Amino acid sequence: CSAAHTNVALIPYSPLSAGVLTGKYQVTAPKKSKFSQAAMKTPKAKYEGNDPNCRLNLLQGYRERYESSLAPAAVDEYSKLAAKYGVTPTQFALGFVQSRSFVPSTCIGATSVEQLEENLMAFGDDWFTEEMYDDVEDVAARYPDPWRTPQPGGG
Repeated sequence: CSAAHTNVALIPYSPLSAGVLTGKYQVTAPKKSKFSQAAMKTPKAKYEGNDPNCRLNLLQGYRERYESSLAPAAVDEYSKLAAKYGVTPTQFALGFVQSRSFVPSTCIGATSVEQLEENLMAFGDDWFTEEMYDDVEDVAARYPDPWRTPQPGGG
């Protein structure tokens, strides 16, 4: 996807992994972002995985697949990185995506005004640093395929 390879642009679909990378399915709520506005009524203040209408519960097998994979541990690590840099997990994930030179645009899927405002705060100035990228690479090396679920007989 880069000029060094095929020079083809990539438009990531679901860069927040169906809401998982927002941190809203964590047991502890993510901290407020340095980009937060006073107008934002409630940052993710509770564990939304208990909501019967959340994606984890609406899509058959989704919760089981998520909880039986390494994804919760990886999301926790990415959320810690977001906190380290003073942004929300949502802003960190979208900031990473928009910082890639081969990504001309990013699809977002906010379902509320508050989510839209938080998403939009991730765009604008190039604030995603090389140090942040290195930290992401470190987590990705420890969790190379976090959604992979254990298979009977291994593999």
